[in-house]
Amino acid sequence: GRQELMKGGTVEIGATETALHLFLLKALYAFRTDYPTIRIRIHNAATPEIIRRLLDGRLDLAVYADKTFGMYGGREETLVLELPRQMAGVVLDRFGKDTPLRREGEDRLRARIAVVVSDQFYGWLAGLGRGVRILGPRWVREEYCGRLQEILEQYPDRT
Repeated sequence: GRQELMKGGTVEIGATETALHLFLLKALYAFRTDYPTIRIRIHNAATPEIIRRLLDGRLDLAVYADKTFGMYGGREETLVLELPRQMAGVVLDRFGKDTPLRREGEDRLRARIAVVVSDQFYGWLAGLGRGVRILGPRWVREEYCGRLQEILEQYPDRT
């Protein structure tokens, strides 16, 4: 109980990047205030790896989002993205090491990802820059282009 925690020790926590920034940092601040003698070690990894470590007993606690971008609402969909080969790590970090990637020519990849389509997903995608394209489904590509157009229309004086 609480008396045991007051004595000290280390808590091993596994967290995805999203969970770390959205939930865990605030919770850890409060925890450190209540339990200053406890050391906290955070292991940042993709969801499948975090679950594996928890089941193996290497973690005391796992924090992850069950569906990527799912906490924001929207329609669940499987997408195909085309991206530069050097961005493979970004996709694998976000969607897990089991994400199917297929080579497309010398320097491109195709990734099949399951997401909940939302403004937050579109923001993440836009942050990846020019080299990433949504190949399908068509409705997601068209909706994304529409959102980008709406943003551009807020800057009518651009040259």
